[in-house]
Amino acid sequence: MNKRMVVKHLIRNLTAFCFVIFISLSAYSKNPNRHLRFININTEHGLPHNRIYDFTQDKLGFVWAATEEGVVRIHKKGVWILTDDHSYVPTGRTKRIATLENGDIVFDIMNRGFYKYDYSLDTVTKYFHLQKEFLNLKIDHVSEISIAENHIFLATPKGLFSYDLNSQEKGNRLKLVLDTPSLFIENLPDGGWVIGHYDLYYKKGNNTPVHITPLIKKLGNKDFRIGPIVASTYDQNSNKIYLTGKKGTFELDLDTYEMKIISQNQPTVLCFDTALDLNGKLYTCSNDGLEIYDIKNEDFTIIKKNPERGLVTDVFHKAFVDTMGNIWISTWNFGIMFLDNQSNKFQTILSGNDDKCFQSEFVEGIEFLNKKLYINASKGELYEYDIKKDILEMLPLDGHLINGNIFLIKKIDESKLLLSGRRITTIYDVKKRKVLKEFFFTGRFLLNAFKENDETTWLLSWGKMGKLNNNTLEVTYPKLDFEFNLPLNCMARLSKDELLIGTDKGLLKFRSATGEVSKILPSDSLLSKVMINYLSVHNETIYACTKNNGLLRINAKNGQYSKVHKCANTPFNTTDNIQIDSNGNLWVSGENGIFRYAPETEETLTFSKDDGLMSNIFQSRSGMTDADGNIYFGGWKGITFFHPDSILETKIEHPKTFITEFTSYNTSTEQYEQIDDGPIINTDVINLPTTNRRFNISFASANYNYSNKIMYRYKLEGFDYDWHRTNDFEITYKNVRPGKYTFHVTTQNADGSWSDSIKKIKIQIAKPWWASTWSISGFILLGIFAIRLLIFWRTKSLEKSKRTLQRIVEKRTKEINHKKEELEVQYRTIQMQAEELQTYNDSLEEMVNARTNDLKLKNQILEDHAFFNSHMLRKPVSNILGLIQLFDLRPDDISKREIFDTLKVSARNLDGYIRKIQEMLRNERKN
Repeated sequence: MNKRMVVKHLIRNLTAFCFVIFISLSAYSKNPNRHLRFININTEHGLPHNRIYDFTQDKLGFVWAATEEGVVRIHKKGVWILTDDHSYVPTGRTKRIATLENGDIVFDIMNRGFYKYDYSLDTVTKYFHLQKEFLNLKIDHVSEISIAENHIFLATPKGLFSYDLNSQEKGNRLKLVLDTPSLFIENLPDGGWVIGHYDLYYKKGNNTPVHITPLIKKLGNKDFRIGPIVASTYDQNSNKIYLTGKKGTFELDLDTYEMKIISQNQPTVLCFDTALDLNGKLYTCSNDGLEIYDIKNEDFTIIKKNPERGLVTDVFHKAFVDTMGNIWISTWNFGIMFLDNQSNKFQTILSGNDDKCFQSEFVEGIEFLNKKLYINASKGELYEYDIKKDILEMLPLDGHLINGNIFLIKKIDESKLLLSGRRITTIYDVKKRKVLKEFFFTGRFLLNAFKENDETTWLLSWGKMGKLNNNTLEVTYPKLDFEFNLPLNCMARLSKDELLIGTDKGLLKFRSATGEVSKILPSDSLLSKVMINYLSVHNETIYACTKNNGLLRINAKNGQYSKVHKCANTPFNTTDNIQIDSNGNLWVSGENGIFRYAPETEETLTFSKDDGLMSNIFQSRSGMTDADGNIYFGGWKGITFFHPDSILETKIEHPKTFITEFTSYNTSTEQYEQIDDGPIINTDVINLPTTNRRFNISFASANYNYSNKIMYRYKLEGFDYDWHRTNDFEITYKNVRPGKYTFHVTTQNADGSWSDSIKKIKIQIAKPWWASTWSISGFILLGIFAIRLLIFWRTKSLEKSKRTLQRIVEKRTKEINHKKEELEVQYRTIQMQAEELQTYNDSLEEMVNARTNDLKLKNQILEDHAFFNSHMLRKPVSNILGLIQLFDLRPDDISKREIFDTLKVSARNLDGYIRKIQEMLRNERKN
């Protein structure tokens, strides 16, 4: 008997335990916090270390982080490391950081002291060294920094200290305020604060601090201790402070000292920090997940490691909420996790990664009946999902639908669904959980169905259209006259008697009364060629989702159309489904996510996986809106649903745009150079030498909401003719001529609107020395002087040439006169010679006769001489020749001697004759 009682007791306890687990899992699954999507920032994005200790936000809106190896400022696409530009700042473990009232940043480098970064001067100065100021206390670290009333309050294990920023006495600036261990300090709007660790002290306004731990004990369980407390956050609306520590998270009313337990930790769980966002949600960091508590609804959730949602660890260290409501979570060794305050507006249910039995990754279609979702999945299953109870059930099909495929699901009435398989179409009763009727409509499955009223549903397939009236297939239109076997993809009501049909090749108009089908536009129009996936009619305007042509807007009266392609950052060439909310906005699913289109303003707003969508791929037949206005889109990895009013329900304020870095390239040194005109954020004019005609400009906006959609518009006035758009944060200009320019940059938010605040900075590139004003003036003066000198030299040269020419003229004149005189003399001589010639001519004939006679006489004398000479010369020559012959004939010496003697006589005779001839010739010449 005792054993039976024990067994019953165990079964009862086990049943209760399982029930509690089920209720917890159900509450967890229904809680939208499990769909939060975080963006990770780590060393790959520029952090010097993945261990983050603290956050703060400066006056410009930028978030700063204290890391294991220094301080960083986080931009849209990266970080700016303070020690990179200030090499004299020591690197080291920076555990606490805060923003002063003037906007400067103060931070504590462990064992090195406190430092301040001055925004206006871009300098880092050392404030004080806490350990050296109080050597006897042996303070090794600061637990918390708080700024109030020109004082820096430091919570340490040795007490609360204050540093007077206005005091002129350097030795008396740092004072001990309260001698009690303090791991946190929470400043209050009235100038008071709450501090503590095991014991809590509350200072209200200028009153004396009160030890409130005993008061809390009197109101609660006397045996329960809330300490040790390590962090806190304050809710100004309710005057409550939220405390967290080793034992859990608590809510303390500072008016009544009433304490409420939000969560209690297990012995192995430690809480490190807590923060309250703008929507009344409390985020608590622990070593076993991120705790989220909705104060208004009193919902408590713990989210843990989920890489697909950006949760890369279960250990969270520091929580921080910026001025725009974004959540910053630090991890121990995984960097920073950033939660966009809009990214949790989209929820995904029944995904392949869900904790239920839904195993298909693709949702073909969804319908909504009696507050329940009915889903046909890619593997041929039919599911019923009770949204309120969060119960998913696979419905039995009893072997219907050949091959187990469901390609279409459509609502007929509040209890019946139309299901289309590969060849069979069925009517399914969801209440009775069975197939009521099945029929063979076409050789293929249905492409779509359109519910015209409570009684009539039109069925669309390849080249065929059927009419289902009261669950009976009455009329089948076999083949349309437009084109043989044309797929009919969708249908929409245009008027009372007219329906629109979207096909693979354009848009048709169908008259249900007569069965007449006509083209809406001529065949040369785009609407006669484009593939239409979905149709919707709103305010006499037809909206068509198409393949490769985006969303088309068509005038129902005249057929004129235009493309809606103003999605700034994301192209939607293919659109799948349209749902219209209560405000008349169109929510369109497509190839790259979802976008909202406002017909009146023609503004678009895009959403993708980065904004919380589980996937960017959706199905054309999978979209609907329930009675509460929630919109559902089915596609890859489940169903995404949201309420339109929760998406950007408040107008996004435009943050200012800042220029964060300016570098120029020196062509002479071939290196990039930083400017020397002071901090770039505070600089209005940049002066560059003439060699730096290429420069890079980096800019950022302190807007972390939808940071992937933020665009910049910039223009270099004097160089660019028009504005340029970019979603990058750095641009480069090359070959900029010397002169004065003005760089303009502004930001576009995710809602597509441009900020009226334009950041301007003047850039002056110096002219070369030879192109400066003084140089040009000098060149002009030098030119004038050179011209004057040239004129003077030319004048002198002309005068000299004139004088030289005059001398030459005078000389030549004299020469001419002399020549003239000579010519006159020659003329007279010639005249005299002419007279003589005339006289000589007159006596020439007589002279000729005389000369002729004389020549005849001389010729006769010559002939005589020649005859005589030839006769006289012949004789000695003949003698000589004869003697030579004798010489050859007589070889003896006596004869030769006689012959030589005779030769000598002949030779003398010949010589004598020759002399006589020469004498005669001389005499002749004399005559």
